[in-house]
Amino acid sequence: MKAPLHWQDSTWHRILPIVLIFWLSASLILDFLVMPVLYTSGMMAERHFVLTGQALFGAFNRMELVLGALVCVGFWVKQEMPITERESPFRNLPIAFLLLGIALLCTYFVTPTMSGLGFIEESTGIIPEQMNTMHSVYWMIESVKLAGITILFSRDFRLFH
Repeated sequence: MKAPLHWQDSTWHRILPIVLIFWLSASLILDFLVMPVLYTSGMMAERHFVLTGQALFGAFNRMELVLGALVCVGFWVKQEMPITERESPFRNLPIAFLLLGIALLCTYFVTPTMSGLGFIEESTGIIPEQMNTMHSVYWMIESVKLAGITILFSRDFRLFH
């Protein structure tokens, strides 16, 4: 199969913005709709909430791994386009790999650590001090992720015109 001659003719030109906007919207929905609703409804005070949170974030983190991989591949493919349509490899690829790294960090460190702290809280009734630190880490990482997705989307979207 012959590669397309122009980025606009590439399948990745259509896939990449869809993946980015889906990732951005899913993150915003989880952070600013689902979690606040669970908190205000009192579910966080319920027994076994940690298992619910672990299942929810575990599934979401794995989805983010797939989305991060797709974003990395999409911008890598863009680097294979003719020289006149390429951007500097240091323009988008580092952000794409940073987003994948964030997904890996959340999947294999942040979520398991917060779940473990949640189990301690559930069994003792005392919130461990590290929980506040982990919430700060989560929001810092989440802010970087949302900014990175937005930057990549805005850069890629310009190619539609």
